[in-house]
Amino acid sequence: MKHTYLFTVFIFLCCCRLFAQDSLKTNPIIYADVAFSPFTSVKHGLLISGCFSYQAGANLFTLKATGIGHMDRLIFNPDFDGIDTYAEAALLYGRRWISGGHSFSFSAGLALEVQTAYYSYRRSPVTQSHTIYIGLPFEAEVLWFKARRRRSRAYYIFPYGKPTGFGSSMGLNIAGNVSAHSFISFGLVFGLGYFKRY
Repeated sequence: MKHTYLFTVFIFLCCCRLFAQDSLKTNPIIYADVAFSPFTSVKHGLLISGCFSYQAGANLFTLKATGIGHMDRLIFNPDFDGIDTYAEAALLYGRRWISGGHSFSFSAGLALEVQTAYYSYRRSPVTQSHTIYIGLPFEAEVLWFKARRRRSRAYYIFPYGKPTGFGSSMGLNIAGNVSAHSFISFGLVFGLGYFKRY
């Protein structure tokens, strides 16, 4: 009876240890990022986008919102002025590969596009028009993030708390859209979340 009790305790402790080890690698791969792209194929365009991504296996699912201000100057007249702006809401699917502390991903999907043109006369608003259409967005990203669990740091200097997989990332982003008003951009991306299973 005593041996059975000790054996049961031993099995319980082993299971707890295995569960604890496994739990270190079961955090979801989920993160959010913001991209800034001053280099676009659209004249005077500054692209800003926000993404929320979830990865299952090598499959990457992304919700994305994009805006481009001052896409083009519509009217070349000292009295009249016209500015074109663009907004996009997209759902993308792709693949993401992780190696150590960096990853590469490529995604494509479907988006709802809204293009708005503002017209003014001597800086007084005159009218505006909206155009809604469907687009095919795509993006490729290279991200760098911490390769293992580390303690968080206040002001990137003072460590505190327990080691965690939650952290920040930085990378490069190429994004674009195939639509009635196609474009492509290149810029920087900054993220926050769990970028791999730790």
